[in-house]
Amino acid sequence: MDRTPDDADTPSRKNRRPKFDIPRSGVDNIGDVVAGIGVMVLVTLTAASWATLPDSVPTHFNAAGVADAWGSKNSLLLLPAVALAMWAGLTVLARFPHAFNYVRAITPENAARQYAMGRSFVILLKAEVVWLFASIQWMTIATARTGSAGVWASVLYVWIAAILGSSVAYLIMSYRAG
Repeated sequence: MDRTPDDADTPSRKNRRPKFDIPRSGVDNIGDVVAGIGVMVLVTLTAASWATLPDSVPTHFNAAGVADAWGSKNSLLLLPAVALAMWAGLTVLARFPHAFNYVRAITPENAARQYAMGRSFVILLKAEVVWLFASIQWMTIATARTGSAGVWASVLYVWIAAILGSSVAYLIMSYRAG
């Protein structure tokens, strides 16, 4: 079935979307706090571990969780930097749900519900990714300190499953909320 310009989220249609304040939910507030704590944990973990780390740390793990590449401990600064940038970017983005891409066309009748769900999803995704990064950093530091052969790959798979599960659940809910 061909989509008509009235059905599609074309740039001109996005400009016609209603813009209004959507009250934040308790889940939104909790998600922001959890994400913020995750960033603090990631930065604190890195800073607190820095002096006791060897000069060479794991920089990559295979699917089984075994470190298969090593490099400078300066590489540990990348995850906190990316997490901070992502946290800040998604925090700002969550304030503009009318600019998101949606599964269904936004109408005056469904806008409030779609905007609230979209913002909540962005906040949840932000928290999940920040904690995924914190988990990776913790396992990298533990492997560097102990010289163990690997990490607990299952922890990473749980975080990835949570992110994918949240994404699928949001898409289904958004589609149903039409």
